[in-house]
Amino acid sequence: MNRPLRFFLFLFNLSVINCALAQQDTVNYQIKKGFAFEVNAGIMAHSPEVENAKFGITTNHLAYYKFNRFLQVGLGVGFDDYVFFQAMPVSIYYRGEILKADSGPFYYLSGGYAHMWDRKNNDNDEIEGGRMYNIGAGYSWKLDKISISLSMAYKRQQATTTRTPYNYNSFDIAMSSYGGFNYVEKTKWTLNRTEFKIGISF
Repeated sequence: MNRPLRFFLFLFNLSVINCALAQQDTVNYQIKKGFAFEVNAGIMAHSPEVENAKFGITTNHLAYYKFNRFLQVGLGVGFDDYVFFQAMPVSIYYRGEILKADSGPFYYLSGGYAHMWDRKNNDNDEIEGGRMYNIGAGYSWKLDKISISLSMAYKRQQATTTRTPYNYNSFDIAMSSYGGFNYVEKTKWTLNRTEFKIGISF
């Protein structure tokens, strides 16, 4: 069994146990409307086709408004470390809570655009960011004035790179001069990742 699946099963079992314990809090529960701020950090597991790749780091900062249990909307900005690139995604964030309790499972969606830059050891001439999508779920524990959460998500990031790997030269006898042309290689990337994050909100 691979690591992402083991983590998901652990999170699911933990959620089931805590959901049972949280039922006693649902009778008088009322969600507090207002702004919430959240900081998350964790790792991204790479796709199976990326051989010998290390885990990438992912972080994000969220600010959203809680209208009710099912409608919590805001904005997010973060940092993602991929094998070949690094990115700063800016996204619209949506979150919902499943139980009427201070502690319980939640789900979320986000989508936006990521500005990207190349690593120093790559030979790309240019890199363009692209659209980013994120869908996940987790469990949040309410403490005194803060909440701690564990979450797992699927992330899809698009990017485009341009490079000039070759320069073909030719000699024009009539003009007695050198000329040449560049071969431009353009590659569209779709980066699929599984995220595991721990967060704190207040």
